[in-house]
Amino acid sequence: MASQQGRTSYDVTAEPLQVQLEAFLDEHRAALRGCLDGLTEEQARRRLVPSQTTLLGLVKHAAYAEQVWFGEAITGRSRGEMGLPPKAADAFLLTPEDSIESARRAHDQACAASRRATAGLALDDELTGHWLGPLPLRWVYLHALREFAQHCGHADILREQILSEVDDEQVPGGGGTGYSIRPAVAADAGFLGDMLVEATNWSAEWRPKSREHILSAADTAHYLTGWPRGTDLGVIAEADGQSVGAAWIRFLPETDPGYGFVAADVPELTIGVAAAWRGRGVGRALLRALASQARARGIGRISLSVERKNHAQRLYLSEGYRIVDSSDPQSDTMVKELG
Repeated sequence: MASQQGRTSYDVTAEPLQVQLEAFLDEHRAALRGCLDGLTEEQARRRLVPSQTTLLGLVKHAAYAEQVWFGEAITGRSRGEMGLPPKAADAFLLTPEDSIESARRAHDQACAASRRATAGLALDDELTGHWLGPLPLRWVYLHALREFAQHCGHADILREQILSEVDDEQVPGGGGTGYSIRPAVAADAGFLGDMLVEATNWSAEWRPKSREHILSAADTAHYLTGWPRGTDLGVIAEADGQSVGAAWIRFLPETDPGYGFVAADVPELTIGVAAAWRGRGVGRALLRALASQARARGIGRISLSVERKNHAQRLYLSEGYRIVDSSDPQSDTMVKELG
């Protein structure tokens, strides 16, 4: 996942230590923000452990931690002055007004303030505002990184539990309205283009690419150009007469490989789900339907490429995909054996 400045920790291996620490901090900040992707407000608030820890509460607490370690410690402003609770545990508590949007907005603002506060500091500069006493910025960076990494782990476990509870055939809270899966046909080309755009622009941390660029650039257009070719295979998810997701596979030659290319006889998967339907089991249902159709056609394997910070990777692992190539600094190539 890219940092706020568009670089990952893999891009700064030769940079000074401070640049490396800031890149790691930004990656963990982005991962915490991303733990709310595709969730409903109820899912974000759901308590699965005896403590007050929820996904929404984790993001709210992360904003609090930013203000303590990079606000209070640097500026000397008290928690009361900044409108923060005196105890860290209280920052997990949710109010009726808290929402995914408000928590993300507060977190984004706190992270931006932290970057501004540290912009002119060196690692050995002492911060005097925290009650622990003078602390070098180096120690504060390491402490914050440890805390954010712990919270990312908490978020991964909670999110996996929440998504595993979603029924693959029914939309939770939908008043009995489910979705159905059907084969993709030529008339679906436009919607497949929409889903290719969704798949390409999966991260809210990146500047989105335009539909025109995605459907014309060689590295993405070849997944859809000329749909359907004779060996193409795809499925569409529909709800209330509207297409809400799609998955398809295409064989690409060695002379024009995709990001997840393994071999010319292994088709590569593309999958996209409309934003409002993510986290509701649509992606899993599409994967299973497509695998079933591919197996019936005699296809032995399906490959894909996925960014390591993309929560979808856990879905692929749970559906039997395994990592076969991790040579790219940001993504993995995965393969599912259909048997």
